Amino acid sequence: MQYSDFELSLGLLEKALESASAAVLITDANAHIQYANKQFYNLTGYCEQEVIGKNPNFLRSGKTTVKTYHDMWSKLLSGQDWYGELINRKKNGTLFVEQAHISPFEYQGQHFYIAVKRDVTSEKNLTEKLSELAYFDALTRLPNRTSFFDHLQDFLVEHQDSTEPYSLLLIDLNEFKSINDSKGHDYGDLFLQNVARCFRDVIAEQGVVARLGGDEFVVLLPNCDANLAENMAQNLLDAIAYIEIGNKSERGSAAVGITTNNSKRIPTSLLLKQADLAMYRAKQCQTMWVSYNEEMGTQWGRKKALAQRLAEAIELHKLEVSFMPVIDLHKNEVVAYKSRLEWVDQVLGNVDRFEFIPIAEESQLIRKLNLFTIEQACKYATVGVLKTVAVKVSSKNFGHGLFVQEVMEILHRSKLPPQCLELEVFEDMLSKKRCVDELYQLVEFGCQITVADFGMGHISISELRALPIQKLKVGAQLTEEIAQDISVEQVAKAIVGFANVLNIETIAEGVTTEEQLQSLKAIGCHFASGPYISYRRQQGS
Repeated sequence: MQYSDFELSLGLLEKALESASAAVLITDANAHIQYANKQFYNLTGYCEQEVIGKNPNFLRSGKTTVKTYHDMWSKLLSGQDWYGELINRKKNGTLFVEQAHISPFEYQGQHFYIAVKRDVTSEKNLTEKLSELAYFDALTRLPNRTSFFDHLQDFLVEHQDSTEPYSLLLIDLNEFKSINDSKGHDYGDLFLQNVARCFRDVIAEQGVVARLGGDEFVVLLPNCDANLAENMAQNLLDAIAYIEIGNKSERGSAAVGITTNNSKRIPTSLLLKQADLAMYRAKQCQTMWVSYNEEMGTQWGRKKALAQRLAEAIELHKLEVSFMPVIDLHKNEVVAYKSRLEWVDQVLGNVDRFEFIPIAEESQLIRKLNLFTIEQACKYATVGVLKTVAVKVSSKNFGHGLFVQEVMEILHRSKLPPQCLELEVFEDMLSKKRCVDELYQLVEFGCQITVADFGMGHISISELRALPIQKLKVGAQLTEEIAQDISVEQVAKAIVGFANVLNIETIAEGVTTEEQLQSLKAIGCHFASGPYISYRRQQGS
């Protein structure tokens, strides 16, 4: 049988359309369906009798916007192709998203439309799921950091000409780490989920609440002045006062930093910094919430400048280390020297160590600062008669496996016997195994260890007995009041008595008067240092 070229072409075209993986639909100028291929019937669930001659609008789900249809027909009627997405409904009621490419064409003087459609529902679902992972916190289902700052930036741009006030609240949960550590991460996750639910319920449609990470949340409140923001902060805190987890109840609390502004031309990073400074002040003052003010900004500017200058001073060895004598209270002899950092900056002048050392702790400069102090102290100890020197060190020196070797290298360079170096540590370090392991290594080398702030509750008495400690310190605050307050004297006496039981010596710091010195002798304290003792030594007494 012979086929004409026309018949062959028509059969080939029909076979191609039926074999296509995409659904193909041809309608006349009035949008009545003239042809649909097999893939169209497979996709929609309809049969040929239900389709031919009908308008494709029987597929409409009501989920596609009117604007989409308007744009589609506007292009098609002007002779242009239209490409876009439609949300349609199958015969069984299932919604699906189709990607459609519709083109107008003419045949034998009549107008037609051909639509090539592809089901992209799975791809859309995957994209939305990925988007959700990218923009929502997986644990709490709140917007995450990225989503929040995108929203904040959009809000500022959209309302840049408005002078209506708006507020940003930064929330940092208290004691979450202890809940997480003591009751496990699963319990901690449940706690965070419940906190997030409480925050979401309070904020509702009034703003946006997001989780920045860890135990930190943030809230944007449009059209919200300072008074309303403070009321909202209190409502948020009240909402988490008791968190129900199963059959248990946890007390929740937080520090909230608030910043309220009218200008929408403030960088998002500066808004967060303002809220962060206010939140930090709330933690310092142990209050529930604090609103940002310009004084905080000025202090932050100084801290930033100090951190930069301090980094330079450490690198260029521009800091000085002075030494205060430590005396044996019973023999009245100098037995060691306590190091003290001093910094006179060319620009900032004399900077108090109680100001720059906390900045060093926050900016991670403390390790370099401590190693510099140890180096200077070891050099001082070998000048003239061999001396014992004491250096206070931060917990940030421990736990990374380098500190012991660094100390040993300094001792080797200065040719100072390890037993001439006393390192003062803080009690919180003694609850961390890696820190304790390094303390044992230092003691094995011959260094001495003093606990600077025992009594903070980080370790028990029984745990202290097993630790490599040679001295306990009576802090400057106790020393200051020991001669005036009998209860303070009793506390100091208890520390000394407890240390004696454990065969640990005691040392008091911050002695400023003869009365304090005599009170320390009376309770049996072994050693002491302070301005008054330095003055007496200078006077030769």
